[in-house]
Amino acid sequence: MIRHLFSLPVQIKQKNMNPKPYHGYFGQYASIPLFESFGLEDASNYDSLRNFTELMWPNDYRIHMIKQLDELKDMIELMILDSYGLAEKLNSIMVCKTLLQIMKYSSPPSGEYMQGIHAHNDKVLSTIICDDQVSGLEFQTKDGQWIKFSLSPNSFVFIVGDPLLAWSNGRMHPVNHRVKMCGENERYSLGIRSICSSSRRYHHQGTKRVGR
Repeated sequence: MIRHLFSLPVQIKQKNMNPKPYHGYFGQYASIPLFESFGLEDASNYDSLRNFTELMWPNDYRIHMIKQLDELKDMIELMILDSYGLAEKLNSIMVCKTLLQIMKYSSPPSGEYMQGIHAHNDKVLSTIICDDQVSGLEFQTKDGQWIKFSLSPNSFVFIVGDPLLAWSNGRMHPVNHRVKMCGENERYSLGIRSICSSSRRYHHQGTKRVGR
């Protein structure tokens, strides 16, 4: 399904429009030539999924894995709140929407080691990534070294975003990460991103960012 999605003509891909960065189709940029992605806002809503699949493949529904990933995201966030004794107040504390991002990283020219996506911290609350076991994802350690990260089959990586650093009063740290590509294989991955706003009633006033 993912490979077929990225093999569609560019004019079809560009129908997935959204003015917000990475919420629609993103690709064909000279600065990051290996990277393409599709964003789907409110991906936990069945109507959003249906509209997206009808846009890409009229009269052909292709919805896979998304519900399970969204449920996993909710479970992890509930576990985080439960560790603070706030699980029962989930809906009072956070109002979240799910952004699905479907990503492709093309293979670079033979022998080259190229940037797929620049180094960054996530600005959303959290992200769950699953991939096709093609390497490329890298994380930066506290001492500034970059290490390659490979997911085992049927596993996922949960990435803390900047808002969780503030919300947890410095107990949870986002990590700088990037994708660097080499070799002959393309890389495909799915990202489920949690975009949340905190309730004013339970917002942490005076929360300070704490260094590592």
